[in-house]
Amino acid sequence: MTLEMRYREKREEGKIYGIISACRECNISEERILKILQEKEGLSEESAIVYLEEAEETIKRMNEYTAFMDKLCKIISDLKKINASDDTIIVKIQDEFHFTNDDAKFYYEYAMKKKDFTGKPGETAQSAKKDGEWSHEYMTLQMHYQEKYEQGIEQGIEKGIEQEKIDSAVRMIEDGDLPLEKIAMYSGLTLEQVLELEKELQLA
Repeated sequence: MTLEMRYREKREEGKIYGIISACRECNISEERILKILQEKEGLSEESAIVYLEEAEETIKRMNEYTAFMDKLCKIISDLKKINASDDTIIVKIQDEFHFTNDDAKFYYEYAMKKKDFTGKPGETAQSAKKDGEWSHEYMTLQMHYQEKYEQGIEQGIEKGIEQEKIDSAVRMIEDGDLPLEKIAMYSGLTLEQVLELEKELQLA
């Protein structure tokens, strides 16, 4: 497998786990998440089930990565405020995380690209490493993974909100007391979407 293919694979996995994490935060049922992964992400039922089964450990690891980078960014930010030199900051990172000098420099440069430490809003870099022996190639793969995980969380939140609208509309349709136009207005779906839901329920 080429490095490019590995990047692509990591990005896809990260996005899917991000979606699962966000959906769970929105209290979407596992059954609904399974459906989202199949219909929206094009996964087979078997693959979607595997992702759900492995999600807890992976999400835990991603949260550890996030904590690592938050700490890294705080160290850099604090030292930038007192005009510390790049070399001083790199040494501090090296000591704090028990990195090699090369790895400390690598993470410092990466964080500087991802976050503006001059006081302007910036994107917090979220990635990590557990020891100083990983190659830069592997660290780069982890960064791609984490970036897509963050994007997956954003997509998952959107999908979770959309699913809540659908669930609300389904309940109102099944109750049968409201016209479809009202259901569309109250649920936030379009009338076309509500009509499609009604057809699906009639066929079920």
